Order: sequence, then C-alpha cells, then structure tokens
Amino acid sequence: IAPVEKQNVPLSILNTFKPEIRGTFISSTNKLNDGSIKTITYLQGLSSISILGSESKYGQKVLARLFGLLSRLEIPLVSISKSAYNQSILFIVQSEFEQLFLEEIKSEFVLEIEKGFIGEITSRSNLALISAIGISPDFNSLVARRIHDVLENNGIKSLMFLDDPCSLNISFIVDTLEVRKTVIVLHEEFFGKSISLPKE
Repeated sequence: IAPVEKQNVPLSILNTFKPEIRGTFISSTNKLNDGSIKTITYLQGLSSISILGSESKYGQKVLARLFGLLSRLEIPLVSISKSAYNQSILFIVQSEFEQLFLEEIKSEFVLEIEKGFIGEITSRSNLALISAIGISPDFNSLVARRIHDVLENNGIKSLMFLDDPCSLNISFIVDTLEVRKTVIVLHEEFFGKSISLPKE
C-alpha cells in the first residue's frame, strides 16, 4: 500500500470472505488521540534461539556474525532482543528455519563455545507473536500496562515483550497454546465484547 500512502489516498481494507464487515480504514487524518488500539493480530509457527552469556568484549562481533549467518542462509528475522545484564541474545524466527539456524550457529562459533566465550545455546518452538496495533506513542506505556495486567489476571505467561516506546504497536511472544485465550481476553479488554476464534 506504499504508493497509495504516498499520495495520501484513504484506503479501506475488507475481509474477502465477509466484505460487509466494516474492516480497517487508513488515512492521513486518522488521529490517534486516546489509549485505545485499532486491532489485534497474531503470527504462529515461530521459534526462539538464545545465545547465553557471550563475553561483553566479543558481543558486537558475535552479533555481526549472527546477522551474517541470517543473511547467508536467507532466514527472515521476526525479532531480536539483546540483554546487557547477562550478555544474552535472543532471535525469533519462523520454525521452519529453527534447526538450520541452530546448527549453523554451533558450527560458526565452535571455537568460541569450546573456549567459553559463548555460553549455552538453546531453542524453543511452538511460539506465537501477538501484536496490539494502532497505539498513540503518548499512550504506549499505558496500553502496555493494561496488556500486562490482562495477561497476569488470566494466567497467561508472556515470554518476551518487544514493544518500542516510539512504535504504534506493542508485540509480545506467548506459547502457541495460549494464542486463542490471549486474543479473546485482549479483545474483551480493549473492544468490550467477546469474539469467537476456531480451536486449533
């Protein structure tokens, strides 16, 4: 939709199978001026790969080589998180690339692993990315707090939040088994009504 956006042409996105439903309206005059969100989306079939305890003085070089691996293997990156506390790096990728990326990392850093410059390398599958979209940056922290509270009150464990204070979206990772429940309770919280989602 980039060419349409460039010309400031208002756009309505409808459901092919249910065109009578209002859908999503996008325009340059659609002001975000409250603590609401516009929609909730989710992406399943994801995996995480964590590299723990990399030595701080090697951190940037390790990260550069990891991005080189992603580029060489043509693996699309969903998200990345880096912790200064324990010098860990976590990648979120599509599950179909999990084993390939994991094996290539261990091969690429075999010497660093042997010398202890890099700690444990682990992976976890059956993950999903859930996003709350259309948030005014002024209300980002407020919406994030509401999402945290909803998850906690419903016993849903978020594995990682990916929110950017300047972004219009707040995204987080949950176990695939929690997707249906998470989307339903968030929809009730922000839109005031229940929705029906098919069971996996």
